[in-house]
Amino acid sequence: MNIFIRLASITLGVAYLLFGLGRGPFPVSSAHAASDSCQLTWTSISVPQASARDELNDVYAPSANDVWAVGTADGATLTEHWDGATWNIVPSPNAPSGANVLFGVYGSASDNVWAVGRNQISDTETRALLLHWDGSAWNMLPEPLPNVNYWLADVSGSSANDVWAVGTYFENADIKNLVLHWDGSAWSQKPISAPPTQSLYTLNALAIIAPNDIWAAGAGLYHWDGAAWQLKKNSNARAVTAFAANDVWFTGAGINGFLHWNGARWQTFAPDNSMYVGEFVALDGAAANNIYAVGSAVAHGSLGVSQHFNGTRWREVAIPAANRNTNLNGISVVSATDVWVVGSFDSFLPPSAARSLVLRGTLPCANPPSRTPTLLSPPNRGVIKIARPTLDWRDMKQATSYRVQLRAVFGTWQNTANVTESQYKTPKLARGMTYRWRVRACNVNGCGKWSEYFTFTLN
Repeated sequence: MNIFIRLASITLGVAYLLFGLGRGPFPVSSAHAASDSCQLTWTSISVPQASARDELNDVYAPSANDVWAVGTADGATLTEHWDGATWNIVPSPNAPSGANVLFGVYGSASDNVWAVGRNQISDTETRALLLHWDGSAWNMLPEPLPNVNYWLADVSGSSANDVWAVGTYFENADIKNLVLHWDGSAWSQKPISAPPTQSLYTLNALAIIAPNDIWAAGAGLYHWDGAAWQLKKNSNARAVTAFAANDVWFTGAGINGFLHWNGARWQTFAPDNSMYVGEFVALDGAAANNIYAVGSAVAHGSLGVSQHFNGTRWREVAIPAANRNTNLNGISVVSATDVWVVGSFDSFLPPSAARSLVLRGTLPCANPPSRTPTLLSPPNRGVIKIARPTLDWRDMKQATSYRVQLRAVFGTWQNTANVTESQYKTPKLARGMTYRWRVRACNVNGCGKWSEYFTFTLN
């Protein structure tokens, strides 16, 4: 089923409206969307500071009371943990010399968490950082590629014995893609072609659907089929998230908005109109029709930006005004009602200082919509001439989607469509017939009651 228009509908034709025979997809209008009052609201969460220059780069949230964030604290590794009540700094090891920074974090259990990053020894010498949490302490693993200039940007996995890490390594004067795999006992390098264009950063992000269905994004979009990595598209990306083999999203400076793979073709989705133009660097979602993207824009300094995909289009989600001069670097979705974002705040004024930033997103709607939608047009008992009329109703607070039912006057009620917009364009209807329609509002907590029905006649 097309993820952008998720419809459960009766099939086209008068017979279906009359007798309820068969089912099939109906188109949906995108003229205007449901009210944002049940949209995620961001709140700043207090987080301890380890130094005068803290920055968090990634977050991993397997549950509401078990969240890890990683980054750097004035050249040292920084790991922080949320236990359901407070954030606490957890000691983490560092390389003996040079600047240390962690870019990615992932875990398969509370006692099996990985963090990866970079140890910048000098201008010409770089090593990767590989840290592992065993439930009580972080430990640094030996380098899988000794005497090689390389670093790691992201880590993810499908199980404790199937963990992947991606990044960059240098071979002579060439910059190359790097892919490492953990089989439960050791890390090993996996072959992958060089990036299609030379870039300082090659592979930035991972998304794992299954052990034989993995995507890597960076200077090129790559896919692992269980046997080999293959370049699928020559496009630069900073982030990737995936929900199924036919539902993969990418974003970054090299993409004009958001790029989607449906298993057969690529499609670009424009971001919502905003007064700020920025780059999105992280993606995650609770479902195919509930995805968030975060990044930063230039606005008298930097400004964190976020957008949400509701299954049809991307829409801006306002960041608290107090969080200006921010960079949003990582996102992890616990559930449809609980989202974590990390980054940093920089004063840009002397003395120079930066601190970790953590935002938590929650939905204000705690119950299904309590009121029924107000139907607008076609007006009740109206007479129309358009064979494919658009059913329109008023936007509702606490609604994120709507169920629509349409039937001939002598037919039985059946679900016609599930839409995220407050309009629905019907299939072609038969002239000389009278129809009834009604709507009910829904959100993540369920659906409210059906509205009264309106009747119209098609001449």
